[in-house]
Amino acid sequence: MGYSDQKSWMSKALVMIAVLTLATGCLTDDTGTTEPGQGVGSIAMSISPTSATIAQGGSQIVTGTLTRSGTFNGAVTLSMTGVPTGVTAAVTNVVTSGRVTTATITVQVGATTTPGAYNLVAVAKGSGVSDATATFALTVTGASGFTFALSSAAVTIPPGGSSPITINLARTGFTGAITLALEGAPTGVTGVFNPNPATGTSSTLTISVGPGVAAGTYPLTVRASAAGLTDQTATISLTVSASTYTLTLSTNALTVAPGGNSAITVNLNRTNFTGDVALALEGAPTGVTGAFNPTPVTGAASTLTISVAAGTAAGTHTLTVRGTAAGQADRTATITLTIGSAASYTLSLNPAAVSVIQGGTGTTTVDVARSNFTGDVTLSLGGAPAGVTGAFSPNPATGNSSVLTLTVPGSVAAGVYNLTVDGTSSAGSRSTPLTLTVTAAADYSLSLTPPTLTVAQGASGTSTVNITRTSFTGDVTLSLGGAPANVTGVFNPNPTTGNTSALTVTVAGSVTPGVYNLTVNGASSAGSRSTPLTLTVTAAADYSLSLTPPALTVAQGATGSSTVNVTRTNFTGDVSLSLGGAPANVTGVFNPNPATGTSSVLTVTVGSSVAPGTYNLTVDGTGTPGSRSTALALTVTATAAADYSLSSTPVSIAQGGSGTSTITISRTNFTGDVSLSLSGLPAGVTGSFNPNPTSGNTSALTLTVAASVAPGTYTLTVNGAGTPGSRSTTVTLTVTGTGGSGNVSLNFATCPLSIRPVWAAFQDGNGPWTRVTGSGDVYTFNITSGRYGFAYVVLPAAGSSEVHVEYYTTAEQSGNVNRCGTGTLTGKTINGAVAGVDATQQAQIALDGGAVSVSSILTPTFPNFQIKDVANGTFDLIGYRGPFPFGNTTSDRAFIRRDQNIPDGGSVGTLDFNVGTESFAVASATITIGGLAGGETLSAGMNYLTAACTGTSALLYFLQNPGSSFTATGIPAAQQRASDFHSIFVSANTSTTSRFVTELFHTLGARTISLGADLPLPAITQLSAPYKRLQAVYTLPSGYNLSATFSYDDNAGKSVIITATFAYLGGPAVTLALPDFTAVSGWDNTWPPASGSTVDWIVSGVGSTGTACTEGARTIFASRTGSFTVR
Repeated sequence: MGYSDQKSWMSKALVMIAVLTLATGCLTDDTGTTEPGQGVGSIAMSISPTSATIAQGGSQIVTGTLTRSGTFNGAVTLSMTGVPTGVTAAVTNVVTSGRVTTATITVQVGATTTPGAYNLVAVAKGSGVSDATATFALTVTGASGFTFALSSAAVTIPPGGSSPITINLARTGFTGAITLALEGAPTGVTGVFNPNPATGTSSTLTISVGPGVAAGTYPLTVRASAAGLTDQTATISLTVSASTYTLTLSTNALTVAPGGNSAITVNLNRTNFTGDVALALEGAPTGVTGAFNPTPVTGAASTLTISVAAGTAAGTHTLTVRGTAAGQADRTATITLTIGSAASYTLSLNPAAVSVIQGGTGTTTVDVARSNFTGDVTLSLGGAPAGVTGAFSPNPATGNSSVLTLTVPGSVAAGVYNLTVDGTSSAGSRSTPLTLTVTAAADYSLSLTPPTLTVAQGASGTSTVNITRTSFTGDVTLSLGGAPANVTGVFNPNPTTGNTSALTVTVAGSVTPGVYNLTVNGASSAGSRSTPLTLTVTAAADYSLSLTPPALTVAQGATGSSTVNVTRTNFTGDVSLSLGGAPANVTGVFNPNPATGTSSVLTVTVGSSVAPGTYNLTVDGTGTPGSRSTALALTVTATAAADYSLSSTPVSIAQGGSGTSTITISRTNFTGDVSLSLSGLPAGVTGSFNPNPTSGNTSALTLTVAASVAPGTYTLTVNGAGTPGSRSTTVTLTVTGTGGSGNVSLNFATCPLSIRPVWAAFQDGNGPWTRVTGSGDVYTFNITSGRYGFAYVVLPAAGSSEVHVEYYTTAEQSGNVNRCGTGTLTGKTINGAVAGVDATQQAQIALDGGAVSVSSILTPTFPNFQIKDVANGTFDLIGYRGPFPFGNTTSDRAFIRRDQNIPDGGSVGTLDFNVGTESFAVASATITIGGLAGGETLSAGMNYLTAACTGTSALLYFLQNPGSSFTATGIPAAQQRASDFHSIFVSANTSTTSRFVTELFHTLGARTISLGADLPLPAITQLSAPYKRLQAVYTLPSGYNLSATFSYDDNAGKSVIITATFAYLGGPAVTLALPDFTAVSGWDNTWPPASGSTVDWIVSGVGSTGTACTEGARTIFASRTGSFTVR
């Protein structure tokens, strides 16, 4: 149906009323018959939606619902009243379900319906029931649609071009999509809309014209379509303009010589044409080429370079330049090329190689071979080394040759140089090679092997004179200059034409030792030369003997020893020693003999029949320098009668305690047993000796003092009974008061006065602190809880104080505890000397607990030394040689003399570290340090312990910065006893942390020594009290199982030290604080650091594995430091 037919039909239907019988209802009785219309009923009418706004030409679906009630089930008719002109309502889709009927009402608004508001009423009628109605509010609006216009109705585009046109869309009540299309476009013309379809008010049309589209005018149509709306169109007049170009040359004639080239410009004059133009050169003869740049051409020009190869025959040629482009006819242009004869020249040298001596000159001729060329050629020298110059004559060259003169200064190194002779002219540049050989000038130099001589007085020495020649083979006459009187030199041969001569320097015995600066001089036709000779004149080889001591006193039947010192001067040979002037039955034995070092020990044995008196003996030496002698005064004394004496050490014991005094037996020609007994004991004191009887030099007297013994000083008598008779000595016993009663007694009586307490208190378990007053510096108190604290204060100097707080279990510390041993230790002084220790070395010597470091730098009596405070008894003597000072290298030689019991003032003789003596090479092994944290300063060292750690303890060496893996040295297994142990120690430190580990092992071997973990940072707080007290809380890492300590000091003399054992703490959790002592009598609040002071604090922990002096026993220590300001 067309648009006009549709309009006519809608006009006829304006008054159409829709009536429809919606349903027929029946009532059914018990007999199954149906009687219509029985009973009383009603109907209800509803619609949805109840209103709508519809544009002209639009429609709306409305759903009507009829509901029967009561006894009504009959048919119902539906009509729509109030329908305006141009509006129709059609009822469809009637569906009855039970007593409810639904229907679809389509309300259609004609295109000419007057806009406005209308109330349409839906009326439902049924027989015998009242009508039912529902109102539908209709609003009619103007019809929707659109129009469009073009920004331009005409456009001109060249082939290959494009142009945009804007499509402006005017919408009226319409928001839908509008599809755009271009119609009537010839082949090669396209149009693209953006966007398409258009949902807004504009779109851009881009018209593109292909390069092959013929020029002319083309009508195009733009069509706009939208659903439900009439298409809209508009026309465009497209004019395709003509597209062409022309090709011209900057010149149509060109002359190029063989080997040359020339360039011309190819111009493209374009009209509505932008395409690529490919260029080609046609008709070029052999040897002629053309290159375009660029090609293809997108712009207006290209450069054509025509090249003529050398050797191309002369002549005239017509060349064609052809341009080719898509859609265009080819364009051409011609060139007349004239090839002429090439102007050229070449260079050569006669000769091409020149040899010139340093400081000399040389010449060569430059030949210029010309071809069609008569112009100047400017010549130059290329590649010449510094200093070498060349002069050409003539220059520039106008003919066929020029002479080159080369000048070589003496400073130019001899050798072969590759130079060039270069020519420049209008015919181009040319070059030819020149080989220049520079030869050395005639010369020679002198040197000596060796350049220094050391010659003893009366001896001679030789050195070889080396003559290094350069282009010189003549004689060189040699002489010795600067020699002092009585020093002569002889050369063989002299003069010499060779490369060497032997110089023999003879030094008379009268020449003073010293260093002399001589010269060896040479004279020849090449000039004079010299070289220095350093002559050191030394004293003649010699040695002397001396004795330490130079006099011996030896009893009949006894022996004595003295060290023979061999002082050497330029002499290292053997010295055979002998004893001269000895009476019958007096003999001397030297060890070693002959002496290869600087000492030997002489042991003089005096027979029992030798008459007492003084004998003047000599110690005689025989060596290469001759015989030498030194005097020995031997005094023989009558044999002393067998005897012995006793001595003792004092002892201080608290009431109820015990202590030990050492009884020393000093023997003279007596080795038998001595039985000991004790007398003069006060009531309540008992004593026992161990051993008793004794054949040794000491016995331990243990005294036990009952609690009832009155404090005071008692003199006891020790009696000895032996073959020589009875001897006795006294023992001073000091009995001190207990300071109270109890099961813990702490004795400070033997401590220095500066560290004896001025105040003390104890704490039983967690009970209150109670002051304890000492008696004779002994503090006794009773502990019932099994754990206790002990606090005391010492005043080491004026204005300073130390507060000590210690926590133990009674299992660890109870009974009588002597805090400072049994008193001041005294011991023997032992003498000795070292050999084989030079200025870069030091020796560590140890005997018992006494030790000494011996070096030529720090020991005033070097090589002699003394070891002090050596206890009585038998101990091992240990010596170890290492570098001086200690650094990061270990020692190299050692010795052990076992079971030494040397009398006070006696000597160990000379301890010789030279090879071949009693010393031996040390063992070595790689030690790796484990547990390092990085950035730590490391140190390490080694001790050696004998007699199951009860004998000698010797420091072998100390290493600074050894690295995480280092070589340690020690005693070889062959030199060890089963009870010997190495004890290695390692420390690692930072500015705030320190760690230390020591480990025992018997045999030195590769092993890893691991440090313990770092301590954590503690929590430091200040606790309340009338005085300032601090607390530290931290946790000990695994392995720290012995004790923890917290200390702090104000760097002004006041400090606090708090220590607790691991057993007291009951585990790794540590809380250490200065207790509040204000309630304890005698406490002074000024003893700890004061308010406002900044204190330095240290927390530490100690742990161990294994028992003391066993394989693998290990002890670790760690600490951490910081500061805290006391408020």
